Amino acid sequence: MIILHHYFLIATIAVTIAISALAYFAFRNFISNYSKKIKQILFILFPIIVFTLIKASAGNLYIVDNDKSVAFYNIIGSKNFEVNNKKIRVNVPRNKVGILNLSESNLVVKEIQYSSSSYYTKSHFESVPISAFSFEKCFLNRGIIDYFFDDKIPEEITTHYSSEDTKYQLVEADEK
Repeated sequence: MIILHHYFLIATIAVTIAISALAYFAFRNFISNYSKKIKQILFILFPIIVFTLIKASAGNLYIVDNDKSVAFYNIIGSKNFEVNNKKIRVNVPRNKVGILNLSESNLVVKEIQYSSSSYYTKSHFESVPISAFSFEKCFLNRGIIDYFFDDKIPEEITTHYSSEDTKYQLVEADEK
């Protein structure tokens, strides 16, 4: 199943409500013996668990078209795409990001690091090349790509919890 990212959030909420309602009606006689406090906890906790499980099971997929437009999808399971008369099977695990390059250009995912400390150690991330008309999976710390092609990269950013942060940019590979 592949769904645009914004619709995936709406679908996840709808499925969570449906599963929670079905569970309530299926087990209402069973939970009628519990105290009011336990019923309230179950009423709040169960939908949160269902939503988290559905959201966490999806991988992030970016599809890049020939005009450099990028669409962001969530994918559960796998899907076959026909690209340049060859089939590409796209399967993105939950802890990875997939990039399906439908353009004629070679692309690369680059890391951008921000730090306020001179003692910040550079990570061991290597740029991820993506050939024209191909699919690649890569591990990104936050699971998203922050900047695309000609986006202006800020010189500094605000971090809330630490003195360092990592962002990722998808750009055309340098032809040398």
